[in-house]
Amino acid sequence: MSPIDPPRPSRRLSPRWPGRRRSRPDARATPPIWSNRAFRSLWLASTVSDFGLYVSALAIPLTAANTLNVSPFQMGLLTAVEWLPFVALGLIAGVVVDRLPRRRLLVATDFLRAALLAIIPVLAIMGDLTFVVLVGVAFAVGACSLIFQVAQVSLVPGLVDRDQLTTANGRLEASAAAAQATGPGLAGILIGIFSAPIAITVNAVSFAVSGLILRGVPRQSSDVRTDIASTATSDRESASLRAQARRAGRDIVVGLRVFADQPLLRASLLANSTINLFGFVFLAVYILFMTRTLGLSEVTIGLILSLGGVGAVAGALLSDRLQRWLGFGRAMVWSMLVCCGASLLVPLALVFPSAAVPLLATAELVQYGSLAIFNIGGRTLRQVLAGDAVQGRVNATARTLIGAGTLVGSVAGGLLGGWIGLGNTLIVGAIGMMLAIPIVLLSPLRGLQTLPAAAPGEQIPGPIVPAPATGPT
Repeated sequence: MSPIDPPRPSRRLSPRWPGRRRSRPDARATPPIWSNRAFRSLWLASTVSDFGLYVSALAIPLTAANTLNVSPFQMGLLTAVEWLPFVALGLIAGVVVDRLPRRRLLVATDFLRAALLAIIPVLAIMGDLTFVVLVGVAFAVGACSLIFQVAQVSLVPGLVDRDQLTTANGRLEASAAAAQATGPGLAGILIGIFSAPIAITVNAVSFAVSGLILRGVPRQSSDVRTDIASTATSDRESASLRAQARRAGRDIVVGLRVFADQPLLRASLLANSTINLFGFVFLAVYILFMTRTLGLSEVTIGLILSLGGVGAVAGALLSDRLQRWLGFGRAMVWSMLVCCGASLLVPLALVFPSAAVPLLATAELVQYGSLAIFNIGGRTLRQVLAGDAVQGRVNATARTLIGAGTLVGSVAGGLLGGWIGLGNTLIVGAIGMMLAIPIVLLSPLRGLQTLPAAAPGEQIPGPIVPAPATGPT
């Protein structure tokens, strides 16, 4: 509470709502996030980019299937290549984001993704599109998307006040969830009207528009001169590839040590990685379970899956209020408990097949809503505790572990589905997700009422002040 607002008794504030008394002075002292032009530009650009990304997520595989008539093995290879950068290049991406100006990285990767995707419709019209070209574009776009996402999360603490980080992350998460829920449907309409390669043009345009919007984000006065960006090196060391590799390795280790030194960050990442690993064991056979075991129609399955996006949007928008009410750490703990508990509703459909649809619909809505709350809390903790100098490496480390869990869980789920059956694989996935519960219950998250202080020696940057223009970026 601010010193100019001494506590005073109020019959309207009961202990059941502890967050209200704390939030009122903050609300008066801090301008609403809507008035922050820099964050508005980032949010709008990210929303446009997210919708375009989910168009290509459907349009690229359909281009491979319908235009190139690829084999099942080739389709699996294409899917793996799209995820590969998040695992193979994740840690390096963190070093890049910490060495280069983040705003410029966002603009550059947007324009580069637009140019790369434009190759597909051009070659398709000329009749020269090949599978090798499609795989190369998919990998390059995935690498650019990785850098964009890490730079975006790392830039947010420099755009908004510290007490608005949860709200800002919630807005970005809500936009991403809305794109995930509606993007494939929009892609289906575009592909039906035009064709899959031509629909990719819409995605290319969306990235170009996003890049133009991001140019409106003011530059920081120092334009993100981080510890490793400003480290002086001799000309001989700079010219040596081996020396650069050693420097990059040391920089990566610095990012890993942040998690080793911060119990809050370590617990949130381990819990998130556990949920992701076993969640993709679950998801690997989820569609087959609904079609083959339960006999649900395509329309019903589509409606059930769409509720996941609805739940994620709702959770993202409610995350700030829940954290003020329950306490920051308790909101994360409870959201993890609810997420794990909701996963048990799906295997129950084997016992109560007549109630399968409401069970699956409830699980989809609740799981994705609670997981959004936990993810926003974990992201905010990284932004507060890591400090600006290592934001890129810390966020990239998290994305690398989560991406690795996605790949391993998907492969393990497919193998288990063929070995022990679809229903039993779902049970293994649901039980595995429960392992995240002791991680959060035995961590300092339980007693974390408000956002912790910044790491020793670090200062969380406030909103950036526009610097005088010195030339185009």
